[in-house]
Amino acid sequence: MKKSMRNILSKWHEAVRSNPVELLIALICYAINVLLFEKVIKQGESLYYYFPMLMIIAYTLNKFADKKQIRWIYYGCLLLIVPLLWLHKPESEELFLFVTIGVLTGTYLASGWQKENASFMDSVLQLLRSLLYAFVLSGITYALLTSVYFSIQYIFEIWKSGDSRYFHYSGYFVSMVIFPSLFIYFHYDKSDKIIANKLTDILLNYVLSPVLLIYTVILYLYFIKIAFVWSLPKGGVAAIVLAFSIGLFFLKGCVLLANKCPYKWFYNKASFIVFPAYIMFWIATIYRINQYGFTEERVYLLIAGLVISLTAILFLTKRTGRYLYVMLLAILLFGVVTYIPGIRALDIERISQSNRPQVEVAPPTTYFDIQLLEPVSLQGYRSLNKIYDYKTSDGMYFINEDKSLDLYSEKGAMLYSFNRDSLLTAQIKKAGLTQSDTIPKSRYSALLKIELKSALLILGELSLRHDSVYKVSNITPEFYLKK
Repeated sequence: MKKSMRNILSKWHEAVRSNPVELLIALICYAINVLLFEKVIKQGESLYYYFPMLMIIAYTLNKFADKKQIRWIYYGCLLLIVPLLWLHKPESEELFLFVTIGVLTGTYLASGWQKENASFMDSVLQLLRSLLYAFVLSGITYALLTSVYFSIQYIFEIWKSGDSRYFHYSGYFVSMVIFPSLFIYFHYDKSDKIIANKLTDILLNYVLSPVLLIYTVILYLYFIKIAFVWSLPKGGVAAIVLAFSIGLFFLKGCVLLANKCPYKWFYNKASFIVFPAYIMFWIATIYRINQYGFTEERVYLLIAGLVISLTAILFLTKRTGRYLYVMLLAILLFGVVTYIPGIRALDIERISQSNRPQVEVAPPTTYFDIQLLEPVSLQGYRSLNKIYDYKTSDGMYFINEDKSLDLYSEKGAMLYSFNRDSLLTAQIKKAGLTQSDTIPKSRYSALLKIELKSALLILGELSLRHDSVYKVSNITPEFYLKK
């Protein structure tokens, strides 16, 4: 046991010493996040979103850091933090971030220039294995930190008001420091190859490959159906074919590392098997684009379709069927529509949608919450009763049905039953508003106070949605005042 621990600590020390910039980036970014939370600084909200990119860039450069010129560039990665502090928070650029992380990860995998498919797939699987191990252990670490916190809080009755600070610090520390550190530890030994064993053989031969065969049969049956009916394939088929193709060629690479696989005949004919599915993909994709124009998502779908189609063509021969070439192709095509101005996915969407004829559309649905913001006055009332959101004999309670709100006494007798939307209509009218008006904060109080015959019902929260009229999403009674 001691020897095993010494080996782990020794490997951890070597991994940390070999990846100094990655760990410095993690610690600096976490420190900036803490300062932001404490409002010591104001710049740097975007850093958390760009953090994975920084780590992948540094990790890729570290691969060649034994060369003197690359070593300086590797250490220079730390300076990238400075301009990122001033970038805006990418709230509407999820696809850009996702594609960029994918391009950078692909660049890392391609940087080894492994033309042999077996060695390339071994690198891919090593990467996925390290990510999985780091993710699982990070999740366990966070769960343990949470359980320890709540145990101390419960036993010693302390820390009653510090939950948000603790969970912010611990959550970000696990995701920005622990997770990268664990990944570096698990991925440090590149000689730790993926070895086929009984578990991997069972997974490949008796789970994944049979499921893929069933998927193939389903797609072919659907292809035969639309050929006989002579109809267009559904739009969602494009995504299904994309997932199927990625799974097929990924498992085709995994077979190279297996002890034995009875489905090699199936994977050897992968390029021919997917061609009918690709016909459906392109018909469905082009039809949707022709009908509705380009969007950012459809541009990336088109590029993904082009990559998988060219992958099938490359794998028609052993000479060109290299996963390295597929990765380089994907990096190039996705990079073009992501980073080159004028032909970026967002630019293509803007040009395409601006050229479409304008049509009237239904007003967008908006959602918002109205909450009780002012203290409750007892003037003119004899008593105040708290209303619970569950059945209890300790006081009044309510039950929210689909269209009604039912209010009960502590003895279980129904006192009132309201139609939720009718009640809202009456409250809007009482507040001097109409269904087309925007509700100002000054009218919140009027909406939350429901006048009854001999009492006043006060709502704690009123969740609304609005398209052409206001409707109730949720309603929460808070207090019942008797006159």
